[in-house]
Amino acid sequence: MTECRLCRGESMTEILNFESHPIAHHLMPDISKKEPSYPFSLFFCNSCGLIQIAQPIPAEIFYSNYHFFTSWKDQPQIPIIINEMESMLDSPRQKKILDVGCNDGVFLDALKKHGYDSILGIEPSRDVYNECVKKGLPCINEFFTKNSALNIVSEHGRFDVVAIRHVLEHIQDLGDFMEAISLVLAPNGVVIIEVPDFYYNLKSLDYTAWEEHVNYFTSETLSHLLSLSGIHTVKSESVLFSGSVMIFFGSKCSGLPEISPSSYMDKLAPLAMGYGAFWPKFRDRVSSHIAGLKGEGKNIAAYGAGARLSSFINFFGIGRYLSFVADDQVEKQGKFMPGSLLPIVPSDELEKSRINVCLLGVNSENEGKVMSRHKNFIQNGGVFYSVLPPSVMLLPVWAKAIGEYGGGEIQHPPSQPPNCRSPP
Repeated sequence: MTECRLCRGESMTEILNFESHPIAHHLMPDISKKEPSYPFSLFFCNSCGLIQIAQPIPAEIFYSNYHFFTSWKDQPQIPIIINEMESMLDSPRQKKILDVGCNDGVFLDALKKHGYDSILGIEPSRDVYNECVKKGLPCINEFFTKNSALNIVSEHGRFDVVAIRHVLEHIQDLGDFMEAISLVLAPNGVVIIEVPDFYYNLKSLDYTAWEEHVNYFTSETLSHLLSLSGIHTVKSESVLFSGSVMIFFGSKCSGLPEISPSSYMDKLAPLAMGYGAFWPKFRDRVSSHIAGLKGEGKNIAAYGAGARLSSFINFFGIGRYLSFVADDQVEKQGKFMPGSLLPIVPSDELEKSRINVCLLGVNSENEGKVMSRHKNFIQNGGVFYSVLPPSVMLLPVWAKAIGEYGGGEIQHPPSQPPNCRSPP
């Protein structure tokens, strides 16, 4: 790739090179087969500020089957999204809604339970598509592109609402994707976009990127992309979910002025460069801390066999210090973590194996649930430390590193927005 996928600029700077690793969420059914590894670098566009993977893995490798079901994860923001959507529409339950990248239909199912009948999903991955259809939810098994959008409009007409939740960060051809949105969206239609907020990563020293996420948006770069497509941001909010996420509610407008990157590059560029430059020092500091715990005779394990923990273990090179990864999702048990090949076991192994330190690799909003299930582990001297910001239980080495880095105090977004509001 020689140009930015957002602005087509050709001046890009590599800010982070994680070297080569296997795909973070491709759990291994056995360890007899060799895993393919892929180079993983993040680049910063010097024209628009989008942080991105310049040479992404072909999408078909990720999405022929996805291996991850949205229904495995609580999504407390869904009722809030529906309420805000309804506040923007007249006679909302008569509207047609398209859910792009619907996975196994969690959002579609919530809409159906709220009385929406004119709903449709589109999902490229066969396994989660099949699950969506089993639930009786209407879904198309395709990638969302300009061509598929033309076919959708031909068969179903245009839609009053297009929801794009945790999809835009995966898209390798943003130009084609945004054209597809314009094609399926009715005049004065509503666009709902939910993406991870990478600004939070930049401030909190969160380096748990993964290969599927080829675009790493901040509010500025997302607003710039939307303005290029004539989408006016009506409301926005930050929510605590798998880190921090941004939810944008927009509408199609004619004559919308383009947001100029010059309005934010002076702030964003130094932060991105500093984030990349601090990585080797932070990696060595965290891995040395964990190695020190092991050297003290501590038995160490991790909890939560997700993509973020997988990236953390591989990027920081700490797999050799861990006994296993515990996870209570039965579909993951008996498999092995990619790269480290750590076995995934039920969480009662924390006590059975006399683990002293458990590294929490679950979303911050779920840490309390894990700890409440393992009171005996804690009472017997076991300690939980999180390795995923924005937790208040991060490894002790984290706070000192952030102070040295200069990221400043991190304000945690709410687990649910009280009311989405217009940006200042």
